[in-house]
Amino acid sequence: MPHLFARLLALAALLVLPAAVAGIVAPRTTSPSGNVALPLGHNDQTFKILQLADMHIKTGTDYGCLNIPRDGSPCGDRNTTDFIGRLLDDERPDLVVFTGDNVAFPPDAKKAIEIFTEPVINRSIPWAAVFGNHDAQGNMDNAQMMDIIESLPHTVTSFGPRDIDGVGNFAVEVIDSSNETVFSLFFLDSGAYSTDPDIGGYDWIRPSQVAWYRNASAEISYNNPHDPPELVFFHIPFPEYHNATENVVGDKQERVNSAQVNGGFFAALTDVGKAVATFVGHDHVNDFCGRSPENPLLALCYGGGVGYGTYGRRSWERRARIINIEDGGRLVRTWKRLDTGPKGTPMPMVHEQILWQANW
Repeated sequence: MPHLFARLLALAALLVLPAAVAGIVAPRTTSPSGNVALPLGHNDQTFKILQLADMHIKTGTDYGCLNIPRDGSPCGDRNTTDFIGRLLDDERPDLVVFTGDNVAFPPDAKKAIEIFTEPVINRSIPWAAVFGNHDAQGNMDNAQMMDIIESLPHTVTSFGPRDIDGVGNFAVEVIDSSNETVFSLFFLDSGAYSTDPDIGGYDWIRPSQVAWYRNASAEISYNNPHDPPELVFFHIPFPEYHNATENVVGDKQERVNSAQVNGGFFAALTDVGKAVATFVGHDHVNDFCGRSPENPLLALCYGGGVGYGTYGRRSWERRARIINIEDGGRLVRTWKRLDTGPKGTPMPMVHEQILWQANW
């Protein structure tokens, strides 16, 4: 009988646990604009985002890592996922954003997706993903992978409109306790490689996506008493990153590998005037934030490479960017954490800076 009573108490406790803790996916909150809405935390004060760029997950096995000190230890995808787990436990983000090249040449793309999302799903953290130029180089295209991603717990990722270019153009709104949007987060598919035989190199954000962004941004403003500021996430930097030479914080150790074509997205962000920062991956050993004289109010940032199964620099630790919305949405601060060793080893914080502060 005492055992039965204890079991009943345990069951009662489980029933009153938050849905995420109980292993159940809580119902989504949707904004008036039809976007997923996530709440500000800590009494309407903060919202923390962890950007994970260029994981290049393959099989989950040890296959030898690139550009690391050769100490003879096994190395592979688990080094990447172990680093991610420690980041999640130390930083406790409200949202994780995978900014492309999440997988690379996987023989089983579904398994690779499950590998990189497992640390986030196991901790019941909301997450979003965009594609890079390597994601579809396995046994699935982006649309097939999106079907899997949309089915997984705690994702806020969406296929997005099917009548525009790309797979995974969507917005998420950060709301306060009065259900007003304090920040808009935009996610876009920057493509892979140019399909124009006369233009080589990488793809670019297309005019249909730019038009979608303008309309989606306007709709969010229409449904709120003020214009919420915006953060924007995609994989391949647009050409204006070449000009991000002012107020640089962080390291630039390779050229900006943008498309040869300027799709006009930077110009649209400048014209709309609500975006305060963009975040990309693609160039693994760049982790800087800088500003272009064409729009010094918009910070152009890299995440820095997370993955061990792709190129880095032997003397330059794998890293991830944290973006912290503070003061109820009136300030954005960022920093990076470095992977310097196994679990229990401190992960140094570097390049802390304020990206934006409201003047109201």
